[in-house]
Amino acid sequence: MQVVLSQWAIKVAWEALLTPFTYLVINRLKRAEGIDIYDTDTNFSPFARQATEAR
Repeated sequence: MQVVLSQWAIKVAWEALLTPFTYLVINRLKRAEGIDIYDTDTNFSPFARQATEAR
């Protein structure tokens, strides 16, 4: 059980340390490519009757 907990702690710490660098890389890529996509016309409601029903 100690191995499982220590591996989990190492994974969580590693991800927490690298998160700021990940955001830097992603933001630089978005800026360089000029692409930042948002689904503004998509209705993600599970109760929508049709896929094109957006409001």
